[in-house]
Amino acid sequence: MKRFCYIFVPLILVMLLAAGACRKKKNNGDDVPPPPPPPKSSVKTINSFVITAVDNSTITPMDISGLVGSDTITVTFDEGISLVNVIPTIGFSGISVSPQNRTPQNFSTPLSYTVMAEDSSTKRYYIKVNLVRANTAVYVGSDDRNLYAINASTGTLLWKYTTGGGIQSSPVVKDGTVYFGSIDTYLYAVNATTGTLKWRYKTDYAISNQSPVLGGDAVFISSSAGYPVGNVYAVDTATGLLKWKSSGIPLPYGPVYAEGKVFVCSFPAGCSAYDAATGTTVWNVPGGIAKCNPAYYNGKIYFCGEGTFYCVNAGNGSTVWTKGNMLPSPSSPTINNGVLYCGSGNYMVAMDPATGTELWRRQSNGGVSGSGPGTFSSPFVAGSIIYADNNDSYFYALRTTDGTNIWTKGTSVLASGVTMGNPTVANGVVFVGRYDNYIYAFDALTGTQRWKYLTNAAVQSGPCVADSRGEVYCSGISGVTN
Repeated sequence: MKRFCYIFVPLILVMLLAAGACRKKKNNGDDVPPPPPPPKSSVKTINSFVITAVDNSTITPMDISGLVGSDTITVTFDEGISLVNVIPTIGFSGISVSPQNRTPQNFSTPLSYTVMAEDSSTKRYYIKVNLVRANTAVYVGSDDRNLYAINASTGTLLWKYTTGGGIQSSPVVKDGTVYFGSIDTYLYAVNATTGTLKWRYKTDYAISNQSPVLGGDAVFISSSAGYPVGNVYAVDTATGLLKWKSSGIPLPYGPVYAEGKVFVCSFPAGCSAYDAATGTTVWNVPGGIAKCNPAYYNGKIYFCGEGTFYCVNAGNGSTVWTKGNMLPSPSSPTINNGVLYCGSGNYMVAMDPATGTELWRRQSNGGVSGSGPGTFSSPFVAGSIIYADNNDSYFYALRTTDGTNIWTKGTSVLASGVTMGNPTVANGVVFVGRYDNYIYAFDALTGTQRWKYLTNAAVQSGPCVADSRGEVYCSGISGVTN
């Protein structure tokens, strides 16, 4: 019995040790399966979609952000631009996007982008292109003798036409032709698309700040050799041949066409009306020193003489009302939404066109360089904002209600007395040339600069702008939209 116990006890000990070893082996986890991997992400979204100006300089001078929806991306482009090679920058969550980020695509055809998640699931976004009315070309002259055609969206040169003298005349565009005058004494007609010459007509004297106006089948222009010499011409738009010429007009300014008549202010002969078909003088109002274009509105002619503002009947020149307390100024009046606006020396003035009652006046700021208040250019009114340059070096955007500032731009430091540019506003953009040799494009609401184009001399010509739907916006010297 003892012997059996001696044998049995060690056997039990061996079995217990073996069992402990087994338990230890199991505790090491070698036989426990690893935890399952986390599930792959199913996130597959486009977070941002931007047409950057850096990658798309021929399309836009500013970034265009697409509006990302649940399964669509709406991108708004200007009408008239090429959408063949658009490069989008895409921000997305997932492992890939197809077509790949920053790959040129044709946005003028149906297009979609597919995002793949980690779990290989996909989501497709369809591109919706929204085209809006947009400016296509800006036509403006420079004292460097060139007329420039500039891409209105990007500020790049389309073409330029060189004349024999400076171009201060503001061009006008109609039916694919640009008409403008030059100090070299010629009135030009050039193709608006190519810049090739159609015809030119030689006047007797220089065409400086006199701008052409169109009426019927004629283009009307003034020219002058300084006081007391000057003429007004009617030239056939198709052939460039003279229809009539009215001579002996002392220092005429740019004409205005309405009611079958051509209205011209002069120094110091006031304002005259000429029959548009024959050139015969219909009436004259001796208005003193009238250094501006007149404005036509609701059967009346408005112009400023030496310290007096005149409203006369367009038919016979009879006086409707006059207003004193006006400072001599080259600013020409314009009427918008039933209110008359005009620069009066260093003031911008708003009046009732029916009575001449002054509604408000606002003085210019004073120069960036410390000079005193300067003289306003001709105003251009769009919506509820008045736009005007000033030789105190500032460009102004003023409220039509009271003349207070919305924004100003001190784009250059100019000496007092320097001729200002005359602005044109078209489809939310302000275009103006300045004495610092640049042509500028500003956002009309904020004043943000979109682009600027450098010429070789001062720009006194008012821009003429054509848009994608065939509309043309011209300020000329008068600030009146044609």
